[in-house]
Amino acid sequence: MVGPKSATPKACRCNSDVMSDTVPTSEIRTDHRFFGQPLPLANLFGVEMWERFSFYGMQGILIYYLYYSVADGGLGLSQVAATSIVGAYGGTVYLSTIVGAWIADRLLGAERTLFYSAVLIMFGHIALAILPGFVGVGVGLICVAFGSGGLKATATSMVGDLYKENDDRRDAGFSLFYMGINLGALVGPLLTGFMQTRYGFHWGFGLAAVGMFLGLAQYTIYRKQFGDIGKTPPNPLPADLRLRVVGGAVLAIVVVAVLATTGVITTGNMSDIVVGLTIFAAVVYFAVILTSRHITPVERSRVWSFIPMFLASAVFWSLFQQQFTMVAVYSDTRLNRSLFGWDFPPSWSSPSTRSSSSSSPACSPQCGRSSGRGNRRRPSSSRAARSSWASHSCASSRWPVAAPTVHRFSASSASCCCSPWPNCSCLPSACH
Repeated sequence: MVGPKSATPKACRCNSDVMSDTVPTSEIRTDHRFFGQPLPLANLFGVEMWERFSFYGMQGILIYYLYYSVADGGLGLSQVAATSIVGAYGGTVYLSTIVGAWIADRLLGAERTLFYSAVLIMFGHIALAILPGFVGVGVGLICVAFGSGGLKATATSMVGDLYKENDDRRDAGFSLFYMGINLGALVGPLLTGFMQTRYGFHWGFGLAAVGMFLGLAQYTIYRKQFGDIGKTPPNPLPADLRLRVVGGAVLAIVVVAVLATTGVITTGNMSDIVVGLTIFAAVVYFAVILTSRHITPVERSRVWSFIPMFLASAVFWSLFQQQFTMVAVYSDTRLNRSLFGWDFPPSWSSPSTRSSSSSSPACSPQCGRSSGRGNRRRPSSSRAARSSWASHSCASSRWPVAAPTVHRFSASSASCCCSPWPNCSCLPSACH
């Protein structure tokens, strides 16, 4: 007689199936299926490409939407108010990397922070596309700004985590990653600018939303490729402190809302307010580092040596970001855009479609020379993001913040050529 079948083998098979869904980190770091790089790099390549597509695509037409007349599909603001809003938005994007990195380090981990940030970006573009007037602008820009901050703080950190220490493929992997950034930055303004001139602003914003949706869908389908990379926060926040953090966040939102409704924050002065917050954050940033008991004298000296680069970089990238404000206005009002009798969209003349690759050659050789040294300690997301934010954090209609590409070099856990953090692999040869 055959007895009843034991349930143990079935349970074991189930456990085996569950475990097989998670790719071991060691296997990921020895993978060569994406042009000799780990296969999960293809997923990060794609999500960053579509995020840059939507980011630059939307920002390329944003200022025109603000100051074009209502008859032309815009909101009819003055050019001064429009440039102030665009500058304040740009500053908030990069300041919010601190928030996004803190969430990754203390609450969610890099992988989930990236996912939810991408969702927030997509909803921001949808709000710009379907919500009318200033409601859409307010909701949309806030969502995109904070979503981009979270995504910027985690994507390149995860790229660095795909490799072992001293992996010679790392520089080539980052080059592939930046290629996705450049492709998105090139195509986004071209297509959204065309849609804006042919069908209207909301169609352009809608196309940006579609781009972010494609990136999010691709990322969601292949999330399991990351295994345990970025799954857990490296420095979890104690449970008893989480309520305080939530309360502080709610209080900050209420304060901003009150100041806006009472007229303290206006479209004309919000860029100046962001500049003030940036200066305050920069001072606190360096004060915390220089007074920390967790860094060595050598590390502290490197922070001091970084400050002049920080100031020079802030000035340079502030001027560079005029492409979204003053250069955009000039292209629209004074530039002859006639090409064989056809006036191409003003957003096409913005250097954003070409500038994202400009910093790569300058930084790559420095990182390449030190690829064999390896980083003895891998920096957390928030430290990497803070160092990247600090190098280009002046933002206003006159002094917007820096370009996303340089951010990515300094935000990664492996390729921060201009970061003050000594545990970045490229610092020994790049910062002396």
